[in-house]
Amino acid sequence: MHCLPNSPESLLRAATGTQRLRAWVLAGLFLLLALWLLVFPSPAHADTAAITDVRFELTDDAVRMTGNVKFTLSESVKDTLDKGVPVYFMFETNTLRYRWYWSDKEVSSYKRYIRLMYLPLTRKWRVNVSTEPFNRGGVATGVVLNQHYDSLQGALATIQRISSWKVLDREDWSNDSNYSVDVSFKLDVTQLQRPLQIGATGQSDWSLSGQRSFRLTPQSISKPAG
Repeated sequence: MHCLPNSPESLLRAATGTQRLRAWVLAGLFLLLALWLLVFPSPAHADTAAITDVRFELTDDAVRMTGNVKFTLSESVKDTLDKGVPVYFMFETNTLRYRWYWSDKEVSSYKRYIRLMYLPLTRKWRVNVSTEPFNRGGVATGVVLNQHYDSLQGALATIQRISSWKVLDREDWSNDSNYSVDVSFKLDVTQLQRPLQIGATGQSDWSLSGQRSFRLTPQSISKPAG
């Protein structure tokens, strides 16, 4: 017996069924994607600290740097500060002398450790600056600054300002050489209290950092570096 060809109506019904099945599959995939993003949201980008308005000056004892570090604290960091828990930062410069015959030579390296905390009893903000890391007991050797401020903005203004920072001893400076200064700033989670340090490590809210490199020549001294 010969098979009769499908009628136009049956072909239309089959095509319509296939389209409906495809639509249901796509709807299911979109639903799964929406649920995935809800449960596992995409990580936020790390905040960047911008190192700007940099200028180098040759003084009697050193080559010194001025400038600004512009950044915004995340809400998570602010909440931690509001609870009276100190937060730490580190500012660092490494100066290299250019050598055409070999790799550049590091001639100086300086670090500044900063502790920012809120004092609930006095409603003041305190900034401590040290040449050495702060230990777990809250005391650090080499403290060069201990100031109080009425607002977080006032405290951050001090942290964000780079003023007469030594990058190179005068005796290491030569008009016949070229140098590069690598500048970095970061929120230092390694100095947080241990439980908070474990929770903050790898979290985008605590990943605040910035780096820039500057070419230092006799022609660039006392001129804006960007």
